[in-house]
Amino acid sequence: MSEEVEERKRKRVKYEVKFSDGWLSNPLFKDFLQKKKDGDKYVPYCAKCKVNISLGKSAIVRHMECKSHQEAKKRFQEVGKSQSSIQSFCRSTSSDAISKMEIKLCSFLAENNLPLSLSDDLVALLKSLFPNDDTLKGVTLGKQKATNTVRQTLGFYYMKENIDILKSRKFSIIIDETTDSSTQSQMAVLATYFDEINFRMSLIFVDLISMPDGKADTIYNTVLQCFKDKNIPMKNIIGVCADTCNVMFGAHHSVAQLLVKNHPWIITIKCSCHLIHLCASHASKILPKSIEDLCRNVYSYFRLSSQRCDAFKEFQDFLNLDQHQMLMAGQTRWLSMKMCVDRLLEQYEALKLYFRGAALEDPSHTNDAIAKSLNNVFTQAYLEFMSYNLGRLTSFNTLFQSEIPLLHQLKGEVTKLISGLIGDFMDLSYVRQMDPLKIDVSLEGHHVPLDKVYTGIKATCTIQSIVADLGSDHPDVKLFQMHCKGFLVECVKQIQSRFSNLDQLDFLKCLEPRVANNLSIPSLGLIFKQLPYLDSVAAAQAADTEWGEQAMLHPTLNETMSVYDYWKTLFQLKDGQGNVMFPNLRKIVPVLLSLPFSNAAVERVFSQLKLIKNDHRSCLKQESLLGLLVTKFSLKQQGKMQAAQMDPSKTMLQLHSKMKSNADDAEVAELRKTFLAQQESQ
Repeated sequence: MSEEVEERKRKRVKYEVKFSDGWLSNPLFKDFLQKKKDGDKYVPYCAKCKVNISLGKSAIVRHMECKSHQEAKKRFQEVGKSQSSIQSFCRSTSSDAISKMEIKLCSFLAENNLPLSLSDDLVALLKSLFPNDDTLKGVTLGKQKATNTVRQTLGFYYMKENIDILKSRKFSIIIDETTDSSTQSQMAVLATYFDEINFRMSLIFVDLISMPDGKADTIYNTVLQCFKDKNIPMKNIIGVCADTCNVMFGAHHSVAQLLVKNHPWIITIKCSCHLIHLCASHASKILPKSIEDLCRNVYSYFRLSSQRCDAFKEFQDFLNLDQHQMLMAGQTRWLSMKMCVDRLLEQYEALKLYFRGAALEDPSHTNDAIAKSLNNVFTQAYLEFMSYNLGRLTSFNTLFQSEIPLLHQLKGEVTKLISGLIGDFMDLSYVRQMDPLKIDVSLEGHHVPLDKVYTGIKATCTIQSIVADLGSDHPDVKLFQMHCKGFLVECVKQIQSRFSNLDQLDFLKCLEPRVANNLSIPSLGLIFKQLPYLDSVAAAQAADTEWGEQAMLHPTLNETMSVYDYWKTLFQLKDGQGNVMFPNLRKIVPVLLSLPFSNAAVERVFSQLKLIKNDHRSCLKQESLLGLLVTKFSLKQQGKMQAAQMDPSKTMLQLHSKMKSNADDAEVAELRKTFLAQQESQ
């Protein structure tokens, strides 16, 4: 019997429970169960409760159902949600940082007239320089994406900013046409207004439009459609400036006539720089043509020959002259002749020696003509006369190419210029009695004798030495004096004719400190009557009251100050409660200062256009070109190096995230209209 018991004990085998890998894949356990080594065996481990579980499936089930595990599971769910939101935020923040970097890189390319195709190499260079920058790793800016960013992000955003400004204030427009490197006719539309906050003239690039032709009706309708598409009311436009061609300002069916006919409050102003250029060009016809031919022939002779330039340097060194090159006189800008003439005078003796030999070695018609002209004793006198008088006209031109408001000074500057010219050939006692703008310069009874006509100090010294050799009665001396007098007479006539409508700008006298501070204009009533749109800008009576009060602020303000300093100081004054003292004048004066005086600004646009759309990028799409120009001018208005300092806004980032790839010009234009309409509704 005992043997049977012993046999049973030997047959009983104690089975040891081991960890089953199948538990880890069980849907009930996989969220918390882990396999953990405990000594020389593996046991179940709860990752949520941080405790070991007894071996056995039933033990794991009991642990899963216990209260402590359920509470731990709930805590893990809450932590999981917060981690998910943190990860989502980090991904969003990282995405925004990448978008900002891409936008700033595109702004840099636009600001510096660099090709958009450079974006690939630029990003690759930056990644090689900063390999550990996490944001830079996510930047993918190829040529196509850079183009889309300029067209659909920067262009859209800055266009929207500009339109918002123009909808809220009075402004003037400057328009002009040009033909780019692809022979495409383009019309640029710019808006200018006086920013009373920063106290400076601001320039806004409105649009660049392809033109089918240059007819007056086409230009007029294009301008109207441009502002209609942008929902900018025409009543906000107070002035228009353009060049002096017949299409713009002709007496019969011009753009200016159409604008005034349908929008009578708009003041049309011819470009002062173009006008004075035309005056110089017409007056120069009185002088011998050989002088202009000399300037152009000398430049053409040296232009494409390095051998001739090197040979001429020897003559410059011999006479201890600076090794300057000859300058070209512009075909369409006659005032550029001033620099050409000055360079000829500087190198005159070297040129005489050089062409004396050139005419012997190569007796061509051009070389003979140049040598003959240089050896003519009167040529230097003519050049010195031209240098003196073209300098006057060029100074006037330079003044009205500036970016500060100057229309209120136009009449005074024209009067001063005419007075200086008249004083050279008319009796001073008579001139002082007459209005320079209305004086009749053809009355020879009031002219000084020919030998008393003032030609400038250098020309006078030269002609005196010639008179000493040839005598005062020599016919060539008389001819020189007649030519000089004829130039001055014709120049005055041209200026009087082309600036004949300056009286319409008399209301701008109120901006001058001597008028405002002395109340030379006792009331602003006539100005409100002449410019009825001022009623929508400020209260007439309140503004008139403030006009009288500002004159009582002496000596804080006085008539010796400049227009800029006078009104800037006035607008900064505040009362005892910290409020602006002259709120209505603060609204009216900027409107008057917003009137244009030249189209130099639009000429600068064309200069930028030639830099952007050159021979290597002649196929640049219209919308890309528009985006680049809008971005460049907007950045310029904000200050230099804005691509490095800009902080892309939320709207800009949203536009960047919604860019449509491979959109053509028509689609981009439609997207812009949709975007502007959405912004308008919001």
